[in-house]
Amino acid sequence: MIKSIIRTLFWLVLVGGAVGGGIAYSLREIPVKVTVTTVTRGMVTETVAAITSGTVTAPKTAKVAAGGIGTVSAVHVKEGDIVAEGAPLLELAHAELDAQVALALANQKVGESRISQARIVAQTAREVSEIQLRSAESTLELAQSDFSRVKALTEKQAISQSDYDKASLALKSARDAKAGAESGLREALVRDEDVHIAEANIEQLKAALNTAEAMRDKAFVRAPFAGVVAKVICQLGEAVVMGMPVVYMVQPEGSYIEAPFDEANLESIKIGQPAEIEIDSMPGKVFKGTLTYIAPVVTIAEQLSRSLLCKVSIDEGMDKFRHGMSADVTIITDKKEDVAFVPTEALVRDRFAYVVQDGRAVQRDVDTGIGNWDQREILGGLQVGDTIITSISLKALTNGVKVRVVEALED
Repeated sequence: MIKSIIRTLFWLVLVGGAVGGGIAYSLREIPVKVTVTTVTRGMVTETVAAITSGTVTAPKTAKVAAGGIGTVSAVHVKEGDIVAEGAPLLELAHAELDAQVALALANQKVGESRISQARIVAQTAREVSEIQLRSAESTLELAQSDFSRVKALTEKQAISQSDYDKASLALKSARDAKAGAESGLREALVRDEDVHIAEANIEQLKAALNTAEAMRDKAFVRAPFAGVVAKVICQLGEAVVMGMPVVYMVQPEGSYIEAPFDEANLESIKIGQPAEIEIDSMPGKVFKGTLTYIAPVVTIAEQLSRSLLCKVSIDEGMDKFRHGMSADVTIITDKKEDVAFVPTEALVRDRFAYVVQDGRAVQRDVDTGIGNWDQREILGGLQVGDTIITSISLKALTNGVKVRVVEALED
């Protein structure tokens, strides 16, 4: 009987211990696993990001067109070639145009020969007429002298009337000869007009030659600026018409980023501010840039959103950018050195943070300054070296809850 009682008590104690242990285990506080970081000092920037990806834009692009009608007889470039301004890209068949240039050049040479002939004839006629005039003037002077002498003798009745008549006739003939010589000189001067006409004709012939050369030059499609051949749009033997694009060219030097920014950022962004540029082809790499242009008007999109088109120069790594590629742009509007900061992800609405103290999460109100998506300046509420929780999205994280620091949270 006694053994039975002892056995019963033993089992009651055993069961009671088990139940008590289970209750104690169920009441034990389970810590929340969290990730942490520390408040540090360093540089913090205030940034404004473009609302969408920007576009790499070349300062000059051109769909170079044919200047005439014809068949492509030669293609001098291929895609990717770097060409100088004025370099021939391709040419159209121009045998007929060459013949027209040759004809115009020959006509010009004939015209130049006629000018030379006209000048020689004019000069010769002028020289002969001047000689004849001088001879006539000398003869007239002599005839006048003879007539005066004969007239004086006639008045004295020293010579016969017949001699007087001869002297008078000689004087008249000399005067007529001089008048004829003067007329000949005037005719010689008319020869100079023939020279002027020949010179005017040569100007017309030169204009005709220039026109023929200009028409032939249209058969050569040339680069409008120094740049890169992005695409050759036609092929050898293809017929083209005037104005038809045949080569697409891009000038990569001086490329920039065009990106839209929210109109709300107008007071924050200023020309000359530094920028950071990222491209998909080089993830993790940040290129330097500078804000160079802010549109004077606001662009209204289809969804009635309003944005400012801005241009950002590419200050490094220009060879990594290609016209038309996308780029993410961030403008640095402010910067502070050697200030306390924390990751932005560790702040709750930029109003408070959770500090780890004695194994528990303690809510701490904070004052913040400038910052961006990654970092935020701390003006008050936290000290350098404080351990703060970064996994603030955990539902179990509340003020005073017990926590356990881990390297990373399990998915």
